[in-house]
Amino acid sequence: MKQFKSTNRMPGFRVLFMLVMRLSLVFSAACSQAAAPSLEGMHIHRSGTSPYFLHSAKESLKAYEGQCNLMKSVCAMMPAGASSKDRAACVNVGSGFQLKGNLADVGGQETDEYFATALNMSARQIRKTVLQVNSVCEVEVVEQESVDIRHYTSKGYTQYELKNHPKKGRYWLRTEHERIDSKMGALLKGAFNLSSQSSVSQSLGQKTYAGFKCELREVTGPWAGSLCLMATDTPFPGHVTLAGTIVAGNDTMLDEKATEVTVKIMLPRTHFYPSESDRVEAAEGRSAASGNATQRWCQKQKLKTGVNPCEGESGEDGK
Repeated sequence: MKQFKSTNRMPGFRVLFMLVMRLSLVFSAACSQAAAPSLEGMHIHRSGTSPYFLHSAKESLKAYEGQCNLMKSVCAMMPAGASSKDRAACVNVGSGFQLKGNLADVGGQETDEYFATALNMSARQIRKTVLQVNSVCEVEVVEQESVDIRHYTSKGYTQYELKNHPKKGRYWLRTEHERIDSKMGALLKGAFNLSSQSSVSQSLGQKTYAGFKCELREVTGPWAGSLCLMATDTPFPGHVTLAGTIVAGNDTMLDEKATEVTVKIMLPRTHFYPSESDRVEAAEGRSAASGNATQRWCQKQKLKTGVNPCEGESGEDGK
């Protein structure tokens, strides 16, 4: 009987197997780098309060309670033949005025700012405590969130603002902004509260917040106040705000200070993009500052006095 010699093909199979595994690992690494789940940057957390909004909330609360008491009196005199609609309106009035939450918390603000230093991207997340009217006799202290994302280029920046509309639901509003040609430009990327009409003084001294030094500067323009700006060791953002006070007229709109500053950390990529599950709408030519708190305050002052304080500096260019 003819003998067949056994041939050992295992070494060749192992070589092929190892080659496939190596290619698989290389491909996985490439995909991981392309996805870039995190980005290097810096994070600043500031805590603040708004004496103006707290005072306004206290005054509003008195008005809401007065409306509730008036409604309660009307409901007490409701005739037996009242319509079902009128009776339904009085259902939540019988127990009287109710305030849910701590009124002293109104005006509180927690701000987280993130900067992707290599990609010229920034994100600001703000949680404000406000007064919310649920019904004619129920007012609640709640927390509201706002998110502002900006992608900078040499020509300007694209801004994404998170909106929660009662009818349209949750979506992002995208606006395009041109580059501001002024000496303020170097400060605008990191100091969100500044505008092209703002004027910033030279350094008035140094202060320290969260272990980092910053330069105190006075600000004039659409609003007045002070900022403590820290220069960064990267071209972007250039400067960041560690503390600040915003004043409109005789009212302090916001007073905040940094409680945490972290540099050269890895940040989630999701901080710098709208969620994929959310809708994004474009708004051409919309001013980014048209609906901020300072502008709304100025409009109220114009109704009271006939003068808009925000228009007083309209002729200045910040130079």
